[in-house]
Amino acid sequence: MLFSSHFSLLNYIITSYDSINGDLILSNENESLEEFTPSIEYLNWHKSYVGTDFSFNILNSGLIPLKLIKEKSKKYYMNIFINLQENFLEYAMYDIFFNKIKIAVLISGFMRNYNLTLQVLNSFYKNYQVDYYIVTYDILGNGSYKSDDYSNDKFNIEDLYKIIPKTSIKKYLIKEYAKNSEKVSDDLHINKLYYQSLNMYECYNLTKDENYFMYIRCRPDLIFQNLDLILENKLNDIINGKILLHDQYHDKTVLSDIPFDGFAICNFKVSEKYFKFHFDLEFYKDSPEQTLYHFLLRKNIEIVRDNICQINRQVISGPINRAVLLRNCGRR
Repeated sequence: MLFSSHFSLLNYIITSYDSINGDLILSNENESLEEFTPSIEYLNWHKSYVGTDFSFNILNSGLIPLKLIKEKSKKYYMNIFINLQENFLEYAMYDIFFNKIKIAVLISGFMRNYNLTLQVLNSFYKNYQVDYYIVTYDILGNGSYKSDDYSNDKFNIEDLYKIIPKTSIKKYLIKEYAKNSEKVSDDLHINKLYYQSLNMYECYNLTKDENYFMYIRCRPDLIFQNLDLILENKLNDIINGKILLHDQYHDKTVLSDIPFDGFAICNFKVSEKYFKFHFDLEFYKDSPEQTLYHFLLRKNIEIVRDNICQINRQVISGPINRAVLLRNCGRR
């Protein structure tokens, strides 16, 4: 189909998203592609509603492949449409279709049982540009979850390259556990939370040379359930300044307001608050989860929840059996 305006093309995609079955063509009398100089106002709008890959090219004419249209969800286009400002759509049209949304995946903590977690996250590559940032220790951290009695199994960054392309791990920091585990409190929970939140903050600092549309904070030992679908359904919430957390009490008869503290997805504005949780530990509550929850409330960050993940407490090494992977992810 042929469209003569940016607005009519975007409107058609939103209203006919499910039935589009071919390439679309944008065509008018201007040059097919021209450069422009963006304003600060436009840059802020683009980062909030389009993405963080800026080409600074105006697409006036050209073929837009079906594959590129369907790489982004209907809600993505709707959010752009709802927040349109004059002339911004024509500036952004090239980036909307020909650039992928950039996501930073921030993994911090012991790298125990990382295989299943990274395999699921790695599947995001078909729809997003994904960069990984990692802060961890020189040991895997296998052992007790309720004490500091860990085995000395060594972690080697080279092992990750069997799952994630080496070029996708933008930066990493591997700390010597023996020199980074000094007690800061006699309370085991406070001690763990201190280093957990410090690793989160250090990991976030590694991203400072790049801009990202979305930030995923993740423990290395999680098993996900329908993460792609959940992310698509919650995309508008994330774009509009809410933080997505795992509802760890989703299957309990007694509901709780306290979400899981080992996973989060947020946009850039929320990330600037969330990853500085480490500097707020003086307000420690009864548990790490409660402390994080009350921190988010104090920072006026609205929380949305879903059943996203569970902790993988198995010790897994070597190649992954696909049947085991599907079973652990709650699928048959």
